[in-house]
Amino acid sequence: MRKRRSFILGVLFGCLLCASATYAAEEWHIEFPSITYWLDGTELELQEGSQPSTIRYENAYYVSVRSLQRALGYDVEWMPEKEAVHIRTMHSLPFEIVKETNVTDPELLEWIKRSRDRAMTQVRTWQGQTYVLLTMGAQTTGGYQVHTEKIEQFYDSYVIHYRTEEPDKYESLIEEVTYPYQLIRLGEKPKGIVKFKRTSGELTLPGLQGISYLPDIHQQSKSMIVFPPQQQDGKWSLSGICQSFEGVVSWEHYKADGQLIQSGHLDTATPVWKWGAFELQLAAEMVEAGDEIRLFTQQVGPEALEMLGILVF
Repeated sequence: MRKRRSFILGVLFGCLLCASATYAAEEWHIEFPSITYWLDGTELELQEGSQPSTIRYENAYYVSVRSLQRALGYDVEWMPEKEAVHIRTMHSLPFEIVKETNVTDPELLEWIKRSRDRAMTQVRTWQGQTYVLLTMGAQTTGGYQVHTEKIEQFYDSYVIHYRTEEPDKYESLIEEVTYPYQLIRLGEKPKGIVKFKRTSGELTLPGLQGISYLPDIHQQSKSMIVFPPQQQDGKWSLSGICQSFEGVVSWEHYKADGQLIQSGHLDTATPVWKWGAFELQLAAEMVEAGDEIRLFTQQVGPEALEMLGILVF
């Protein structure tokens, strides 16, 4: 016989009238029966989390919409601005782990090489195949790993679930620089925007906002990566990605003799602590050989301001 847990929930209603309070108490008898749910002869696995999947109140049973729909293969999202529940279809997206020894394409090898010392997530389509690259950045010891657990496809997006592994702080390891990463190839072309979700581990891998993958690098610092400058339609364009407080990049334009001629601020593609894309455009007539652009990112900590000087012209 299934055990039942019950408790008495006392709800206290108060009202204030003429500086005096009157209270009334009402008791709710709620039970938590251990009920299983079946679909076409197969028992469903309800993910209860911190809330019970089923309750009984006044001989009526109430089941969690989120638990039941997830067991049926749907995703449930609460939209507070509309006070509505959004149920989305969901299915698993197949993927293949590409071992390091099996990566022979020069373009993919170069992509991994320029990305491996940064913690980030990237998605790239190359020669008709979609690849996902998860890098943990440069680490001082071994024992670090990243693993893709599953990929969920929805009608408007897909979510890549991953976990990271870090060495035990009491584990004795040889000090050597390692670059843990994982490259996967998707079995079908995904639809919609991509989202990444860390299921376990300590290191969250920041995503790229504004671009999907890392192209060739011109210059870089700890918090900023700048791509080769481009000249087109009478303008010089300098673009890149950075991690900056509130997603702001400051810039200064100096002549070869050190004279400051113009400055300003740029908003990146994201105000949160991710890799946000930015682009600076300058009129071609304002630029001469030997000019320097200084880019500044706002950081948190003792070194609050980081500068990257670029001789781009």
